[in-house]
Amino acid sequence: ANKMIVLYTKELGLVHAATQGIRLLRSKLRFALQDFSIARVDLVRGKDVWRITSATPGAHIAIGETDRDLITRYARVFRLLEKLCAGEESNPELFDDLIVFIDALKRAEFSARHDIELHIVFRMLFNLGYIAPTDALQPLIASPFGTPTDALVAQRRAVTQMINDALRESQLLS
Repeated sequence: ANKMIVLYTKELGLVHAATQGIRLLRSKLRFALQDFSIARVDLVRGKDVWRITSATPGAHIAIGETDRDLITRYARVFRLLEKLCAGEESNPELFDDLIVFIDALKRAEFSARHDIELHIVFRMLFNLGYIAPTDALQPLIASPFGTPTDALVAQRRAVTQMINDALRESQLLS
């Protein structure tokens, strides 16, 4: 009934935390800790691992089972985030971008989802130091993350190339 959960927190960055009895029907944590959800979580540092002591549910994605495209996009972004984050390191800008990303992707038209995913991956790589800032990228970096900007659409090919180069140079992905 126990489970390891991967959290991205504003204060600690990427955290792996243990929960006890979360799969049991009587568990109070199971509703707050759904996949791809936002929650307020209390953590205690154990000898080897963080432990979740309590959680209050926030927004969760509430996606229909038929929207496999949406689930796939969320999973790709968060799997990449897990690979790129070396450990516990606070990154409030990235945290804020991820909160907006969850909502923006959920509300987006199907045709805009690719650009939103591209934009968040670019912002993740930039915030984690894998892409250096340049004058040409300033419109993508300076404003808060949101729906795809005209700058992203105009530079889609260049942004895609920068992302691919950064991922290849990181040697974290096969």
